[in-house]
Parts: sequence; C-alpha cells; structure tokens
Amino acid sequence: MNEPIQLDVLYSADDFARGTMFIQSRSPILRYAFLAPLIVLAVSAAGLFVIPGTYRLSEANQRFFQLFGIFLLILSPMLYFATRTKSSFWLRRQFQKQIDSSPALQKPQRIEITEDGVIGTTELSKGETRWEAVIEAIETSDYFYLFTAKKMAMVLPKRAFADNTQIGQLRELVAAKLGSRAVLLQ
Repeated sequence: MNEPIQLDVLYSADDFARGTMFIQSRSPILRYAFLAPLIVLAVSAAGLFVIPGTYRLSEANQRFFQLFGIFLLILSPMLYFATRTKSSFWLRRQFQKQIDSSPALQKPQRIEITEDGVIGTTELSKGETRWEAVIEAIETSDYFYLFTAKKMAMVLPKRAFADNTQIGQLRELVAAKLGSRAVLLQ
C-alpha cells in the first residue's frame, strides 16, 4: 500500500458510547452479567414457593417471604432492562457533555493510515500510533477497533471511509501488520 488511507471523521457521542460498550463487553464478567438478574429471578421464584411450604413459619414470616419473593420477581426484570438501556443512555449523555465542552472534539479529525501506523490530526492536536503498538484489531459491521491495550482502542467508523475499496485496503493492511491478531469480517 503506497497511498495512505485518509479519513475525515467527526466523532459523535454515539461513536464513543458504542466503542466503550463494545470494549467493556469483551470482559468475561461483563459479558455474562446479564445472567445475574435471571439467577435472582429463579432463586426468588423458588423461594416464593419452597420456603413457606417446607418450613413451619409464622404467618408474618410467610407473608414476608411471599412479599420479598414478589418484590424480587418484579425487580429482576427491571434490573436487567436498566443495566442494558441505562448504560447506553448515560454513556451517550456523558460523551455528549464532553464533546460540548471540548473544542478539539467538535472539530473533524483527519485520520491517516499508513504502512507505519495511524496518525490522527485536528486543528488543535496531533497523535501518532505505530503498528507495533497495536496488539489486536477487530472489525464489526460499523467499526474497526485497533486495540493498543486490552481495554483501549482507536475506533474507526466505517461511515468515514470513502468507499468499500478503502475498507478493503485497511483490511489488507491490518491483516499484513497483525496477522492472527486481527479479527476481520472478510
């Protein structure tokens, strides 16, 4: 590849939020966190019927277990829904506040991808990352993630590419530079 791939990107709060959620979802704990409310739901459903019927409890204790079980049955789906939507909403909101307060984030960024690495430039800043610093690359349907640490990545939105030819060029370059450390769609 002789010609550098040049992208002009104006990052949105959605780009930052989706990138953050993708990176966080790679953690095994967070990947399976959705099971916690389901486990609570199963245990509380069992407790709702098993505990009052198995043990001789006073009427007040039976009522407590029943009300507590119903509370958990209602709370579990709410927790699941809240963890899935709240994080997305709040992340977008927080990133939008950061964009609004930062002149550098309000300007388009020129990203130049070469044989040597990735250079990001704005009117106010410039940063360069050499390929040796990239430990892994992952392509999704909307983004390329170039990881420089387990939980830190450069996010390249596919909408910033001029055409599929540029996307293909980046795939070839990433595959050549990273080999098996690149997870690409094609």
